[in-house]
Amino acid sequence: MPGVGLASQPRLHMEEWHYQRNGKTFGPISARQLLDLRQRSSVVDMTMVRRAADEAWTPLQDSGIKEVVPAPDAPAVEPPGYAPPK
Repeated sequence: MPGVGLASQPRLHMEEWHYQRNGKTFGPISARQLLDLRQRSSVVDMTMVRRAADEAWTPLQDSGIKEVVPAPDAPAVEPPGYAPPK
């Protein structure tokens, strides 16, 4: 998110997130899981995301979480209802 300071970035890591793909909303998932999906190209920088507590959607690239959470060592569990792109 534009203007997110370093002191508030760890909070972004601990919050739950939702994302949209193909007209459907998925989540809540952790920021780590969201970035794992990005690493596997299941979501992209322009994927719309929002924190569970927020109503406003923003592109993943503007969410502020890319720099907060490094790629996980273990793959994330897919959220219920997830189907890989065909």
